[in-house]
Amino acid sequence: MKDYGRKFTYLNKGFTLIELIISFSLILIIISGLFSYFFFQYGTYERLYRELSSLEKLRFFTTHLEKQIGETSMIYMVNDRIYLKDLESPEYYNYYNLTGNMLYKIKTDCHLKDIGQGGKSQMVNQVDTFSLSYTENKTIRVIMVILIEGKMVRSQKDIVINGQVTVVN
Repeated sequence: MKDYGRKFTYLNKGFTLIELIISFSLILIIISGLFSYFFFQYGTYERLYRELSSLEKLRFFTTHLEKQIGETSMIYMVNDRIYLKDLESPEYYNYYNLTGNMLYKIKTDCHLKDIGQGGKSQMVNQVDTFSLSYTENKTIRVIMVILIEGKMVRSQKDIVINGQVTVVN
């Protein structure tokens, strides 16, 4: 064999251990950053969904109450409690009662006596404060404070009365 003056060099056909460790570390940092970003986005989405859901319940209840007050021909006030005609069954009256953090609609008969079983419906939860009050300018003021994600959201609305108001002491 003749030596033609060539020098044989070994070609590096792989990665060193340190290069592999650095590349895996960078990939893990990027992946963990992406997971953090997606979990943050998902948490934000869940929080906003709960907040909007609570606000939607509040809006629905206020609209329901506004319709009930507008369609009631006779409103009774007994000991600062306001009785409104029931929308589904006009032979009944309703009043609203806050127990704990749950607002209930209580159905009564035409003599304003509770009908008992089946007469209590849950309306809105996470309610801190609720009041219905009759004002002198023929309106009913609805004040409601609900808890949303630890924050108190206050809603106040004056609803015009179309019917007659009878005050019973």
